[in-house]
Amino acid sequence: MFVIGTAGHVDHGKSALIERLTGVHPDRLQQEQERGLTIELGFGWLELPSGTEISLIDVPGHIRFVRHMLAGIGGIDAVLLVIAADEGIMPQTLEHLSILRLMNIDKGLVVLTKSDLVDSDWLDLITDEIRGVLSETGLNTAPILTTSAATGDGFDELLTEIDRLCNNLPPPRNIDRPRLSVDRCFTMSGFGTVVTGTLLDGPIAVGDMLELSPIGQTVRVRGVQTHGSDLDKALPGSRVAVNLTGVSVDDVSRGMVLSRPGTVQKTSSFDATINLLGKAPLKHNQKVHVHCGAAEIQGRVRLVGTDTTENHEPEFVQILLSEPLATAEGELYIIRVSDQTIGGGKILSINPARHRRSDKSIIETLSALSSGSFESKLLTTIRQIQPTPLSGIVELLTESSTKIDSTLGNLIESKSVLELKTSDANAVYITSDWLESTKEYIGHLIDQHLEVWPLRAGIPREELRANLSLDAGIYSLILQLLEKYDIKANSDVVTRSSWVPQLSDSQKTTVADFVDSLKSAGYAPNRTDIDPELTQYLERERIVKNLGDGVIFEFGNYESARDTVLELLEKSNDSSLGVIRDALSTNRRITQALLETMDKEGLTARIGDGRKITERGRTLRGI
Repeated sequence: MFVIGTAGHVDHGKSALIERLTGVHPDRLQQEQERGLTIELGFGWLELPSGTEISLIDVPGHIRFVRHMLAGIGGIDAVLLVIAADEGIMPQTLEHLSILRLMNIDKGLVVLTKSDLVDSDWLDLITDEIRGVLSETGLNTAPILTTSAATGDGFDELLTEIDRLCNNLPPPRNIDRPRLSVDRCFTMSGFGTVVTGTLLDGPIAVGDMLELSPIGQTVRVRGVQTHGSDLDKALPGSRVAVNLTGVSVDDVSRGMVLSRPGTVQKTSSFDATINLLGKAPLKHNQKVHVHCGAAEIQGRVRLVGTDTTENHEPEFVQILLSEPLATAEGELYIIRVSDQTIGGGKILSINPARHRRSDKSIIETLSALSSGSFESKLLTTIRQIQPTPLSGIVELLTESSTKIDSTLGNLIESKSVLELKTSDANAVYITSDWLESTKEYIGHLIDQHLEVWPLRAGIPREELRANLSLDAGIYSLILQLLEKYDIKANSDVVTRSSWVPQLSDSQKTTVADFVDSLKSAGYAPNRTDIDPELTQYLERERIVKNLGDGVIFEFGNYESARDTVLELLEKSNDSSLGVIRDALSTNRRITQALLETMDKEGLTARIGDGRKITERGRTLRGI
């Protein structure tokens, strides 16, 4: 099943052509029928002599309704370029041809209508003119067929050529990722909300749970219809009407996308290729109308690498949107200014960071996304969002899961990409060059920290993670990978494997005096007059023990006091603070700090006003 659209100037007979082919006039609105002017999209279908079914989309030809034409042209497989024999090539013929080129539609037929109004000499002249105009387009070899909807002349040959055209078209792509850009929405009594559009990239079946983007509404497929027939499943490449539950028709509008959850993204900006028509310059930050799928949104164009297109045509742009757009990587778009189509291209990246125009690496990245192999595109995509789970990659690439998995496997085998298994048995992916740059950055942060705090063991683990903005689980995996390099981590700090804090000569003198004083003080230490950095260093080296509340023990004295308390608790029924204080021959404040430290370390436990020894304390005592 294929979808074929019409294109051409206003009043050149597109609607009459479809009516003659299908028996149904595509103009649905009373205003259209009264004025003889197509305003909205029209639809029809027919079965070709070979048995192939096709859908036909009738698009408006008037300049004021080009935006409606753009809503219907996306997703078609081929085009019938309609040109009235009595007028020939007209302005909207040329604009529609430009739009077809920008949308990569290069399969189709040229249909000369109203042949009954001219003679054969005129037909020959018009045919030559058409060939000249088409010579620079994708339709340069398209057959030119002469018809008259009034008399029926030429329609048998037209049907034969449409059949031949369809036989040579590639089958609609099916990567099991269905998406439908809504071009109509309405309500039916007894059924509720119905949306229509051209189904791409996968099937939709009754009972499917889908997502309506960009509003993020989950909906259920109640019914599916193609060409007036109810189906259990609609296949890609067909015009589809989908009856939905879970959403009001008031919440649905043209341009929304129906898809499997997570396969189409909501974005307020995108990076893209750009192809410009004509000579009119496009300026940085210029306001434009953006057409993508069936959506039309206002936006601004940010040029990459230049300020204006007056002397240089850019390859890439970043487009900022005034409201969210539901789209995917690889989608085509058109931009218009003041009712004039000025260009278009292919979306390369969704929700990108804002670029500096002078950043050459951005152009390199976009070039890889634009023209590289799928392997190169996948690698570039991972670089943009790493570390990332597989679902993050799938969201950005409109390819089958099979192809993504296979290509990802090749990148892992070549060590271009690393797979990290998380604690929940899932995986995240990073590139080898990202790991290398992250290693260098971590090393820089460690060195920077130790330069300021030379007596510390390393940078606090959580402080480093905050600088890297990494999930805790992924952060731990990265640190494990870096153990083979000069980086090591424990539960508290991350440091250089070779790092050993060193005291200066003056610090050594200060420390020696301080420690000797503490040692001499026994269980009644009374000095804290030392740099807190030195205190932390001495405690980490197990030279002193800081109990808090202004109490610092020489470490040997602390161990002796601790053991004295544990021995007392083994023997005495009276374990009050006063008894312990007297046993240590010290004051209440020091005794309180010692007991609270032992409680924290799990050696003792408080019971009322007293203490008891714990199992951990007994183990320490060797009991």
